Amino acid sequence: MKIFNDKCMKSVILLILLSIYTPNILCVSDGFAFNATGGTGGTEVTVDNETDLLTYAASTAPYVITVSGTIQLTNYLQILSNKTIQGKDSNATIVGNIIVRTGNRNVILRNLNITNPLGIGEGDGITVRGGRCVYINHCTFTDCKDGCCDIVAAADSITVSWCRFHYVSQTTHLLVNLIGSADGVPTDIGKFHVTFHHNWWDKNCQERCPSVRYGTVHVYNNYYRSDSLHYCVRTRLYAEVLVENNFFDNVKNPWELLVTTSDPVGKLKASGNNVTYLDTSFGVQWLPGWYTGQSLIPGTDSVFTPPYPYTLSNVFDVKDSVTKYAGNVSIVFTGVNLKTNEPGSFQLYQNYPNPFNPATNIKFSLFKASHVELSIYNSLGQDVTRLLSKDMNPGTYATVWNASGFESGVYYYRIVAGNFVDTKKLLLLK
Repeated sequence: MKIFNDKCMKSVILLILLSIYTPNILCVSDGFAFNATGGTGGTEVTVDNETDLLTYAASTAPYVITVSGTIQLTNYLQILSNKTIQGKDSNATIVGNIIVRTGNRNVILRNLNITNPLGIGEGDGITVRGGRCVYINHCTFTDCKDGCCDIVAAADSITVSWCRFHYVSQTTHLLVNLIGSADGVPTDIGKFHVTFHHNWWDKNCQERCPSVRYGTVHVYNNYYRSDSLHYCVRTRLYAEVLVENNFFDNVKNPWELLVTTSDPVGKLKASGNNVTYLDTSFGVQWLPGWYTGQSLIPGTDSVFTPPYPYTLSNVFDVKDSVTKYAGNVSIVFTGVNLKTNEPGSFQLYQNYPNPFNPATNIKFSLFKASHVELSIYNSLGQDVTRLLSKDMNPGTYATVWNASGFESGVYYYRIVAGNFVDTKKLLLLK
């Protein structure tokens, strides 16, 4: 089974190359959507009204669209391929339904407040309906009538990170993230490769955090805190869910299984979380049989291995970092993971020369003594070489990667120093 759609890979390769030289990149995509570059290389515009937003989002050209103020939609906002829609600041708000449909790919949505209390369009905040390569980052979802962010209709290669989900005025249908909209949809089999990391399921969230049919879903370093939750993560038919280093705080059923058909039941592996199976620490409750077909499972199934690089934060650091930085907090991030976990000045610099053949210099700064891991990954997220793995004192360092034995193409270099993590792209041209 292919993890990534070939057309998605081909459609973004040029934009990936352009992004290496583009100075206005605010974040690097990660998880299953690590190839998403959005509108990088396209025209940059700022909009403050529905007409302009709809026009640029529906263009066939790449755009980086910055939203200023609050934009009320009268219908849904459909986004075509190669777009970035980002908030200007913490006040940037879209009221209504944002949709990425089948045939559209390479979309970034970030630093936005999203609400849809009247149920415009499909009623969600964001609906990824068949879209591919979609990266949703630092958004705050409030009072969305149907779901906050639903991923349906064989959508694939999606990452949802550093988002906050909550309900303030809404009192019914407090459902958050549905993966796969119905049983008996064979076209969904093998799709829904989705990553959720560093998200905050907050006040009044009730279910689907996420609920997974068919999907291959990675759930790590998230924070769960809602007295209303009936369950957190649910696995269903054909699904494989990996649940790692999440913090569950006074919630019911951190993970569970729902069986509704005779199709293969969902699998789930849980590891490194702040509670183990049936552990009632931190106010957690485990309730079997509360819903027809529902049962508790230990979370010991054999599931997929994520095909991309990632670093797990200490589970007991998750609550603090997520509650500080999840949602539209108007902080500019330049790495795969949060760069402000450590005070001071850690930094990973762009390699030089770039493009290069066959060697390039990689420079980084440490503000305090740390164990440093510096690795190279290929465009599929596979670790191809380790440049450093050692304890190092504060200072600025440079190391050389000689890629004489590697093929031309886009690679990534990633540093992990304590809680500091950053990733950048480089280009080998022979």
